[in-house]
Amino acid sequence: MNSYYAFAVVSAWSCSPVFRRAALNAMGEGSAATFVVYNTILCSVVGMAIAFSDREKMYRDIDKGGWRAFFFVLSSACLALSAGYFLSKLVAENNPGVVMAQLNGCANIAGYIVGTLFYGNFTLSGIGGALLIATGIYVLKLE
Repeated sequence: MNSYYAFAVVSAWSCSPVFRRAALNAMGEGSAATFVVYNTILCSVVGMAIAFSDREKMYRDIDKGGWRAFFFVLSSACLALSAGYFLSKLVAENNPGVVMAQLNGCANIAGYIVGTLFYGNFTLSGIGGALLIATGIYVLKLE
């Protein structure tokens, strides 16, 4: 795994919930949908700017992927939008650090199970790791 990429992802995931909470606090109660709209528009603008820097490759990728790729991209976008909305509601009402730790733990367990079902084999160490994550989620809920 590329350490620089991993660092960038972890940095974004670490800061994003706190920034989301700060924006929601500034916008006021009930602003989760507004945040998601602004966030989506800005992500689209930044993404288009990056993709348009190499338009030929972007168009090749779109042609190569066809309708199947479009379906998965659309599905991913719908899931991301709904998750963004519900995440905004969760961090607006709770400690963003605890929320993210619990959600990431659940996502890690689910990701391990689904990924292993499709692409690998369950192992004793993998199951043990999932159980340790579950224990951590339980301990956080005791807070």
